[in-house]
Amino acid sequence: MPRYDLHLVQTADEARHRDELQREVAQLREALRFRATIDQAIGIIQAERRCGPEDAFQLLVNVSQRTNVKVRSVAAALVSLAETAPPGPLLPGEPR
Repeated sequence: MPRYDLHLVQTADEARHRDELQREVAQLREALRFRATIDQAIGIIQAERRCGPEDAFQLLVNVSQRTNVKVRSVAAALVSLAETAPPGPLLPGEPR
C-alpha cells in the first residue's frame, strides 16, 4: 500500500476514534450531571425504607423499568417531591 493510502487509512481511523471518545465524554458529563440527584433520591429511599444504597438504587431502577422513565427522571421527581411535599412518607406501599 502506498504511503499516501496508508496515511489516509490512519487518519480515518484516528477520526473515528476521536468521535468515539467525544461521544463517551459527552455521556460521562451527562452522567455526572445527574449523579447528585440520583444520590439524593437513594438517600431519601434509604431513610424512608431503612435499606442500603444498593436496595434503594434497585428500587429506582425497578420504577424506571415499570414506567419506562429514565432513572434520572424518576430520581429528580422523587427529590422534587421531597422538597415540596408535607412531612410524611413519600413512597407508595409498605416499607420493607
